[in-house]
Amino acid sequence: MKFSCLIRSSLCLARALQLQSCDDAVDQSKLHLLVLSPRESSLGQLVRNQVERECPGDYEIVYLQASEGVSIEQAIHHSVRKNGSRLLCFYHQQGDQAFEQSVFSGSKVLTLWIKQEAEIHDGGASLIPVMRSPSSTVKSFFEIRGWTFRDPVTWPDDDFSSQQLSVKIDEIAAQSDSPVSHQVVLSDLGALDARHSHYEISRSLILDQTRHFVVIARDGTSYAEVLSTAIQKAANRVAPSMERQERIDLANDLQMGSELNLEFIGLMAAASMLASFGLLQNSASVIIGAMLIAPLMTPILGAGMALTQGNRPLFRSSLFTIVLGFLSALISSMIFGLLFTVFREPVITDEMWARCAPSPLDLCVGLVGGIAASYSRTRRHLSSALAGAAIAAALVPPIATAGLQIVFMEWSVSLRGTPVLGPLLLVSVNVLTIMIGSSFVLWIRGMRQEATSNHPWVLRSLASLALLVIMILIWMLQPVVFA
Repeated sequence: MKFSCLIRSSLCLARALQLQSCDDAVDQSKLHLLVLSPRESSLGQLVRNQVERECPGDYEIVYLQASEGVSIEQAIHHSVRKNGSRLLCFYHQQGDQAFEQSVFSGSKVLTLWIKQEAEIHDGGASLIPVMRSPSSTVKSFFEIRGWTFRDPVTWPDDDFSSQQLSVKIDEIAAQSDSPVSHQVVLSDLGALDARHSHYEISRSLILDQTRHFVVIARDGTSYAEVLSTAIQKAANRVAPSMERQERIDLANDLQMGSELNLEFIGLMAAASMLASFGLLQNSASVIIGAMLIAPLMTPILGAGMALTQGNRPLFRSSLFTIVLGFLSALISSMIFGLLFTVFREPVITDEMWARCAPSPLDLCVGLVGGIAASYSRTRRHLSSALAGAAIAAALVPPIATAGLQIVFMEWSVSLRGTPVLGPLLLVSVNVLTIMIGSSFVLWIRGMRQEATSNHPWVLRSLASLALLVIMILIWMLQPVVFA
């Protein structure tokens, strides 16, 4: 099995070579040493000379340093993926807990975080698993080295403290005749999230001065991560990820376009009045003209980007702009409706009734429109005007329909649809689906931030949006169910 090992000192090198020498399949394995020091440094020369002299199997030495725009942690994970290693291990050093935690939590392969203060020879250790039995991969890794496993220490509940865990470990260690230094505490976290209480307690074992040997294992390849990686690879084959400067420019454009200004309010009012005229005249061509001038795309895409990046201020700003833009469009259509009643009798046209009976198929308009709009904004050679028109088609005419029906006092529900409420629900579900679709595409195209993309606020927001869509969808399906 290919495995990588971080080398930060001569002691780390000795431990790594000890792991390699214990491997029965050494002729089939490949040792991947990640030296966090320049090649010309004393550590770099020591690694090169000692590995050539003592390592009987195949090996590769990579010298890593942080560079502009790339942290040392990112360089480590990139090198592990490039090498094809299935396991990453590194040893604890005093004062480096923050760095070690960053490497441990960000790894996408099986990772061992090891605290080893005493040298243990082949077959001279007894492992005490905590929380649960180790996975088959972790178990086989240590069994090859002749280490024996004891019964795991189970955790009764989430309130189980590190002090209680230490007491239980001491009780089990006292039952063995082996030296205490040979009692290895093993915590296999699987794919647990870094915010989990078990994760915190396991990390405290590393800092426990009474523990001579502690191993914390984490399998970074959870199902969600595997799926997201597969989606990213497939998307990159269709369209490569955006360059850094392109991402910065797009983020600045969406952030500036998501701020409320008089120009946005004026264009929304003009688009709503033009749409109202087209609805009253039963003219599809005039309604299409109203779609072309509505500036709705930018703030909705800004909200989608905020969900992708976990940017709460941007999400609040975008949402505020969207809400006031809709209010201005609704009021403008009501004013236009009042002016219309001065000259003619109110009438509900076929174009208006068409937007009073939303159906599940209308969900596709917002979802596909959001996907198309966000994708076109990330590709400079594509025009975003048509995608913006598709978004406006899903939003402006329904708002104008609701405003006109309010002025005309049309509240009666008929077989043709539900006035006012139907158009407003159609607008709501389209906004939600556009946000969800655009956030997905922007995430695929590289507009995400790894530190915040899995933030609880992002997950809660997406879950809330999805719940609202489902509730509106249930309302839409009521006529079909009762029929």
